[in-house]
Amino acid sequence: MAARSYETLKGEVFALPNNLEGKVRREALLAHEAKESGAWMTASPWTADTKMSDWVFGAASRARLCIRMDEVPEGTKCQVKGCGRTMDTLGQHAFTCPGLREFRSMQAAQHQRRLRGTTRAAGEGIITLPDEPVVQTWMQPKAGREVTVEKRADVGIIPKNGQNAGTIVLIDLTLEATSTAAKESGNTGAAAQCGESKKDQLYERDYERKPAPAPPALVKGFGQETGGPLGDFAKKFLRYCAEQTPPQGLPGHDPVGRRYGRILEHFSVFLQRHRALVQQQYIHQCCLPAPPEAEPNDAAAPEEGEEAPEE
Repeated sequence: MAARSYETLKGEVFALPNNLEGKVRREALLAHEAKESGAWMTASPWTADTKMSDWVFGAASRARLCIRMDEVPEGTKCQVKGCGRTMDTLGQHAFTCPGLREFRSMQAAQHQRRLRGTTRAAGEGIITLPDEPVVQTWMQPKAGREVTVEKRADVGIIPKNGQNAGTIVLIDLTLEATSTAAKESGNTGAAAQCGESKKDQLYERDYERKPAPAPPALVKGFGQETGGPLGDFAKKFLRYCAEQTPPQGLPGHDPVGRRYGRILEHFSVFLQRHRALVQQQYIHQCCLPAPPEAEPNDAAAPEEGEEAPEE
């Protein structure tokens, strides 16, 4: 039954028209296949990190069910100056509109705090570096590459166990719009994976490890999509964090899988809050028409004591 349902869903997804609405719905439905995309639905409503207001929960539910936004009729043009693109009825334009780039960047700072909180909760298994570590402290530009800007990673850690034990791992976060994934890919999480690959290629092109006695270091991209899926490195790293996090309760009552599930819930709730805030700003800035500019009055105002000319 499950296999038939899955094949039916895949058939419906790829039967969608190849226009804007079809592309956005296709990418949204594919994103929902990832386990982490719906983790917010099982998150505890009693803790500060996973509690969602009614407004955020409603926005998350509408996005999950692909319900159209009443504020965006089909074919509506974006009201932001310099954009003017056709907006989709699901509101995914909010995550690519150039007019909201600064607002999205401010909200994405919560992404950094969420990851830092996860690494610190791992206890002694992970050493979390303070602040935003400077990449040039641990890496050097490759020969022929001029890097004049001080590049900072979002989070820096030193794992005590596993393959990268003792290595300084600098993590560069990226939050990718699900609608940027190629519609032909048909892969869940394609945008998150593409975002991670771009980050990795950027650092591999410009930087290399400093020679001994400098400690070994590497930089990795950590990708998450606005639709929910995480990139490969993000999932592996969060799984590692779950393994290092001390269990709660009685022995055997909090296995690694449950701890990993809680971490996914935290990241999923963060994402729903981010989406709701961005789309609220989107409605006011992109959907509502801008107030008309006052026309300049060419007629000279009469001086004090002078009567205005009759028409």
